[in-house]
Amino acid sequence: MKLKGWPRPLCDETFTSWIFRSAHNKHCKNFNCDEGEAYYKATTRLYELESDSDFDFDFNSAAFVDLCSDHGLPQSLMRAYFRPESPFLCLPYYRFSFCPKCIREDITFHGLPAWRKSWCYITSPICVKHKAILTITDEIPSFYKPWDAFASEPPDSDPQHELLMHSRRWGGISSKVLDVSIAIKIQKWLERLEREKWCLLPGANKPVSSIQVSHVAGVLIKIFLSSRTRFRGPGAARWLFNEGPEYIVSENFNYRESMEFGSGSASPYHRMIAILMVGYVFRLFSKNDLHKLIFAAESSGFPWLKSVEGLGLHSPWFHSEDEYLELVADFYCLDDSVQGRLSHFLTGVECAAYRSKVLDSSKMKFWKGFFPFRDWSY
Repeated sequence: MKLKGWPRPLCDETFTSWIFRSAHNKHCKNFNCDEGEAYYKATTRLYELESDSDFDFDFNSAAFVDLCSDHGLPQSLMRAYFRPESPFLCLPYYRFSFCPKCIREDITFHGLPAWRKSWCYITSPICVKHKAILTITDEIPSFYKPWDAFASEPPDSDPQHELLMHSRRWGGISSKVLDVSIAIKIQKWLERLEREKWCLLPGANKPVSSIQVSHVAGVLIKIFLSSRTRFRGPGAARWLFNEGPEYIVSENFNYRESMEFGSGSASPYHRMIAILMVGYVFRLFSKNDLHKLIFAAESSGFPWLKSVEGLGLHSPWFHSEDEYLELVADFYCLDDSVQGRLSHFLTGVECAAYRSKVLDSSKMKFWKGFFPFRDWSY
């Protein structure tokens, strides 16, 4: 995309990043930092779970419309070019993950750093280009976030630096033994679900709807990343392979809110573990990949999951039967091949509900009539 008087947007760049670079571009004389900061502040509401405010992807806000109108930017073109490629977005205030190597390359080739749209996706915790898990900046997100990321990159400019390997925000499995290429396979698979109409699951005879599989994968990721509250434990990805106690969210979230907030605020490490768990449920790993994951976990002091059913059993506690029934309703009316992948996991979730002492057996029998469990194994 090329607009007269404006710098060319970089591939995968966010709208906020582009206007940040425009404000600092000497050839862009119609836009300055004061206007950029005003736009950012007008579209920023910190900590609001239900907020419709999004400085990166809200293209219907009054601030966006005013900015485009004042500077002659075609709104339809802006929306088409800068729209997100994934529906699974980190909460705006928690988009602090970046790739230091990408940032340094931007400085080298373009003079200013840029923020990528893919860094804002829950399902993209790894930089595919540099094959490294994203790093977290310590700075509070602001209009100058790309520059803050460059200024606060890790010691020795190494995202795998020893000081970061066991950081609380990174988790517990050492990056020295974890083969991120396995997680990249799952990340690319999730990306393809957003581009292609059909997908073929391993061992299946016929393709299934990518929209259906993407929906199920998104629900699983949110379960695995559920936040810890005062009265509920965290999702499996936040504590099974994690060092130290998980941060407690003070808000009294219900189950769905815990899923939404937990997935939207998760660190790159936790998100990577979550997509690996999705790969485990959908049987996407080769035997060699699975052996590598087991070795990486056990060599870091964490026992690997014994079964997919055990993963479901590690679901956060339910406070009511309605919470459980609302969750399993997300898995209604699925294709047989998708049901086959989920049967053991949902058996574990059912056990978790019984453990929480919220189930009514008669409703369970009614629900099971719609979801016949099927066996499968690696």
